[in-house]
Parts: sequence; structure tokens; C-alpha cells
Amino acid sequence: MNRLKMRLSQLAPTLTAYDALQRFTIFSGSLYPQYFEWDRSSWKAHPTSKIKLIPWYAMSILLSGFHMFSLFIVLREILAYEKDPDFNIQIGIFLMLNICVCSLDMVIIAIAVGKVDEVCFVFGNLQGLKKIVMKHGKVCFFGRKGKMMW
Repeated sequence: MNRLKMRLSQLAPTLTAYDALQRFTIFSGSLYPQYFEWDRSSWKAHPTSKIKLIPWYAMSILLSGFHMFSLFIVLREILAYEKDPDFNIQIGIFLMLNICVCSLDMVIIAIAVGKVDEVCFVFGNLQGLKKIVMKHGKVCFFGRKGKMMW
């Protein structure tokens, strides 16, 4: 058990959301290009050129079409005079969950298309904060009275 704790404590600094994002980007970048790329030597994020993003745009358009189709089905079923007997509460819950997830995806796509430079800037700042935390080993936060606490 102690050996497991030692191994987990050694891995803990690399098990952050930022590192997971880098690993996911490397993995998914081999499948299709993302809207930002990581420079492998400095791990700086920069926007991908628009010509490389054709598969990403195609998948985004397919997702928006699927979202519109789901909305059409739900609205048709809500507004229909005679309800479909095959449409039950489980299917309704599934479609509503699908609409929520697709709406979130559409927001992420809009942010990716319009604010990619700002997202890369934020990733650069996160990398700088990570270096500071790794250097000092402490995390600073503000307490209830606005004082900095370590």
C-alpha cells in the first residue's frame, strides 16, 4: 500500500487537467486536426491554419445538422395533436439530454471558431502558473477577508 501511495504521489503533479488536455490534444491530433496545436518543444498553444481544419469544420457542420434534427423531432412531438405511441418518457429524456449536450457542443464550437487566439493566450497563462506552482510548491488563494493565504 505504501508503494502505491509513493507512486501516486510521484504521478500527482502530472495528473492535472492541463496535462490531460495536452495528452488528449496529442492523441486526437493524430486522428484529425484540432483548432489549436501545441508546439512540442515549448508546449505553447497556437491556432491551426484554416486549411488544415476542413475535417474539423465538416464534423462541426454535421453536429449542427444533427442538433437541428433533434430539435425538430422534439418540437414536432410537443406540438403534435396526436402523439406518437412509440414516443415514451425514456425517449423524451434521452432527446432532452441529447439537446443539452449538443447545445454545449455548439457553444464550444462557437468559442473555438471565434476566440481561438484568446484560448491560446489562456493556455499560455496556465502554463506560466503551473511553472510558478511547481517552482514554489505552494498554492496561493484568498481567504474570507481578502488576505492572501498559503
